Amino acid sequence: MNSGIQITARSVNIVRGDPSVDASLEAVEVNLSAAPSPRWQACFQFVAQDRQGSLWRERPQFDRDVLRLLAVKGQVAAIRQEIPDLVSAASRLSFAQGLIDSR
Repeated sequence: MNSGIQITARSVNIVRGDPSVDASLEAVEVNLSAAPSPRWQACFQFVAQDRQGSLWRERPQFDRDVLRLLAVKGQVAAIRQEIPDLVSAASRLSFAQGLIDSR
């Protein structure tokens, strides 16, 4: 897990053919540059919380260096545009939180 390196989003892909996904949603996977630490994941959830509902449903799930979302159908382009900023904000917040915790 990554605790100090800047994490970036490498790609955003639609996962086709998942029968468990509601027809009004699209499964999306974001490949990250590294596996985020629990702190980074919590920071991502915090900075992304207002996007839930308008761009995706439910909480994003992490599996090593993959972030999984259930996107509202038709919102994948908006997610592709938003993800780099959200990932960057989560990285900055995680770094700042680490500095505070180290005091």
